[in-house]
Parts: sequence; structure tokens; C-alpha cells
Amino acid sequence: MVKKIIVGCVILASATMVYAGGKADSTMGENDLAWSTLPSPTKVKTFAVAGSVVYYVNETEFLIADSKKKGLTHLPAIATIPASAVSEMDADNSGKIFIGSAQGLGIKSIKEATLLTTKEGLPSNEVTKVHASRSGAVWIATSAGLCVYRNTLITSYATVGPQTKPITALASDDRGTVYVGTKKGLYVFNGATWSSQNSNTGMSDDAIAALGYDYKTQSLWAAVGDADVNSYDGKSWRIFTSVKSGISGIFADVHSRIWFAAPGGLMRYNGDEWITDAAQIGISIPAVYKIAIDTQGNMFFATDKGVMELTNQ
Repeated sequence: MVKKIIVGCVILASATMVYAGGKADSTMGENDLAWSTLPSPTKVKTFAVAGSVVYYVNETEFLIADSKKKGLTHLPAIATIPASAVSEMDADNSGKIFIGSAQGLGIKSIKEATLLTTKEGLPSNEVTKVHASRSGAVWIATSAGLCVYRNTLITSYATVGPQTKPITALASDDRGTVYVGTKKGLYVFNGATWSSQNSNTGMSDDAIAALGYDYKTQSLWAAVGDADVNSYDGKSWRIFTSVKSGISGIFADVHSRIWFAAPGGLMRYNGDEWITDAAQIGISIPAVYKIAIDTQGNMFFATDKGVMELTNQ
């Protein structure tokens, strides 16, 4: 588990342990959920988890925390991309970090950092979304359309894939199918053909704000319209209306509980009920911007004060 430092969060806790030197802090919530925080002086825009290392970024710097080392590494830029230009980050199975930005796609490995642009095949240098799939493909949304990075090569789908722009969300299943969210519906690519889903095929609204995939139940989750949530099992849609507005991220944990990030804080769906109460969740977080999970099942949340980690229970 990553070494942590906690700053200025409102926490509902039954016990708190502070490590020597003030370098880390962990919290046990009401439901025996272990929470901890990697600090940031300002809002965390996005982050990526690669093994024991968490890369996260605010408007002024990249921060790197490694559970095998003490302290934080601070960088103004990676692959010549300044922190202020970053839009999204994700990590693939090999531990490489992919950084979407207004200047192109950065790739950070242990040994080097490189920048890919239109010269290498990106439809546009303005990268808005990055999604690393379990199959090894990294899907990239740009202002000019979709592409995929696979085996060091970029394949563009800007003219043969979804023509609706902007692309608002990306997700994938464990079979390699990619789901592309737009304001005019969902586009699905199975590796050979494209299909679409929208309000004419069972969704409650065409405008998609966020996507997430539950690998255990093989269900796709989507935040649509003003405040609706829809789920898709591959055959039909299940509709939940007026759930929460402003959802920006969706993630399923190892227990198939579905977590939702929003400016209004965390929400969780356990299959029977929607939980927003901080006491039931185990912590109070005023705003959450992204959710991710590592290979051990630990969950991470981007907040105004840092990256919070929920240890797998």
C-alpha cells in the first residue's frame, strides 16, 4: 500500500494512526474501511496507479508517490507536458503511464518519457480522454476523433469510428470491446464492427457523461442526461432516473459495488440501494473527480486535497 500523508479532509473516523515524521495517515471508517490520503495543495485533476506507484497531477505539478520509497517526487512536467496542460491519465498492464494533454499523448515508463503527436498518427494533439483496456490496447479520444495505441503503433478511427464529437467517456470489457460515450449516444466496437446504443434502443437519454464497466457481472454503467444512471448487460438497459447530477466518473470495485464520482461527493450502489450518507460510506469527501482501482483491489479517488485510497476489505 502506498505511503500516505493526510491534509485537511473532513473525516468520519473511529480511529486514526499517524506515522513517524507526519509522512502518512490512515483512517478506519464506521464500516471498518481503511482510508488514507496522498496530499495535494490544490485539486487533483487526474491520476494513474501503476503497481506501487501513484502518479497524480494538479494545475501546477505532477506528484509521484511510491510505497517502496519515502516522500513525494514533484515534477513540473513529464514528456515536456506541463501539469497545466494535462486532461487525463491512465496506466496499462505493463505499468506505463499514458498522459493526455493539449500537446499530445505522453507515455512514461520507468526508463523514459516520450511524447506522441499528429506526427505519430494522433488525429489531433488535443487529447481529451485516455483509457487503458485490460487487453493491452490504450484508447485515446482527441478533439478530432478516436484512435488506439497498440504495440507502439497508433490506429486512427477518426473517419471510420464515431463521428459525433466530443467524445465524453471511454470504457472497455475484458473481451476487448470498447465503449465510446458521446452527447448523442453510445458507440460500441467489438474489434471488427461498430454498433450504437441510444434513447431509441432503451437508454433514458442520449447524452453520456461517464462510463464504467463491472467485469464481475459484465455490465456497463453510464451516467446520462441531467442525473440518470443506466446499466447494460449486453441485451437490455436498466434505467435509474434522477439519481445524481454531475457524475464524472464510474467504477466497479471487486465486490461489484458501483462507485460514482461527482462534485457533490461520493455515491455508491450496492445492488439494492444508493448510498450517499458519509457514515455508511465511511468518509465524507465534498467532491470527487476520478475513481480508479489497482491490481490488489484498492480504490483511489481524486479530490480537492489529494488522492484518497480505500484499502480493499
